[in-house]
Amino acid sequence: MVEEQSEEVLLNEGINCILTIYGAKTVKNLNELRYKRFIALASKNKSVQLIQQWKNNALIPPEEWGWQKDNCLKPIKMMQPAAPINVLKIIFCSCKTGCGSACGCRKSGLHCSPACIVCSGSDCDNHPPLEEDEVFDMQNINEN
Repeated sequence: MVEEQSEEVLLNEGINCILTIYGAKTVKNLNELRYKRFIALASKNKSVQLIQQWKNNALIPPEEWGWQKDNCLKPIKMMQPAAPINVLKIIFCSCKTGCGSACGCRKSGLHCSPACIVCSGSDCDNHPPLEEDEVFDMQNINEN
């Protein structure tokens, strides 16, 4: 018989599993692991860049080694988005009427979506364009 475990216990076991997979023997949480791995990568990239400079090999710009120029070289904190673009674009509004110029989705350059509280992305002035098969279905309905 399997005992029921609290959500906190399961979460901690999952975190410990991930820490073990990444070989984090002295690290106790994911934030510390993330920071230490970032520092290790940034240090490696800095070392490679310094060696290139010492050898007078200026063929590879630092921007291609994880650095950005802003009056000085700074490490790029993330090489990939924090989440998939679709997730980052999940913005929703709670417009009471019409989704006009004050609509949060419209201001962000997005159409309303099913996540929108009132309009659900369909009953407003900022809904996404109908797909071709939806237009065809609407024409068939109107003809009958």
